[in-house]
Amino acid sequence: MKRGPLLLLMLLTAFQALACVAQEGELRVRNRSAGEIWVSVDNSEPRRISGWSNWSLFYKESRVLSVSYIGNYVFPEIVEQTVRAGLIATVDVIPSGGAITFDNTGSLSIVEVYISPTTELDWGPNDLAGSLEPGQNTLWTVTEGTWDLKLVDAEYHEYYKYGIAVTANQTQSLDFSEFGKDGDTKNPSPGQPTGN
Repeated sequence: MKRGPLLLLMLLTAFQALACVAQEGELRVRNRSAGEIWVSVDNSEPRRISGWSNWSLFYKESRVLSVSYIGNYVFPEIVEQTVRAGLIATVDVIPSGGAITFDNTGSLSIVEVYISPTTELDWGPNDLAGSLEPGQNTLWTVTEGTWDLKLVDAEYHEYYKYGIAVTANQTQSLDFSEFGKDGDTKNPSPGQPTGN
């Protein structure tokens, strides 16, 4: 006879635990780009999410969350998302650009890189933080379109690559051998950027 009330108490406890789990709210982040993204929720340590995959967090009570993200094909953004008990709140991260990667296959460090839309006459600011040693590579996220790049090596020689077509959610990969020096056959056409 003592087993009956004990069994009933155990069953009620199990049902309450299941009901609590079912009542949790879910924040689901869906990476809809082909590249990696990094996501932070309420300024937490960023988490890497592979291309075309999801990540979820669960909350026992309703909350308004600040979700920030950046990625290879995604410009930085911060959104607020409300999570309610028993419901799924989804943040879809959509690609907002493409990427240009550069592999320094040369023998000297690259100390400056300028990236400019083909339609611009000025190069703008240096887009390289620090230097890029031989054998290293880097990536820039840019909007879809046509771009020009100028490299400056450690001996201050300048190299150019014009008309780089960038498509959203894709990477255009370049290496040092594809760049020409000022004065050779890859000179800018009239109206193209020629210097800083």
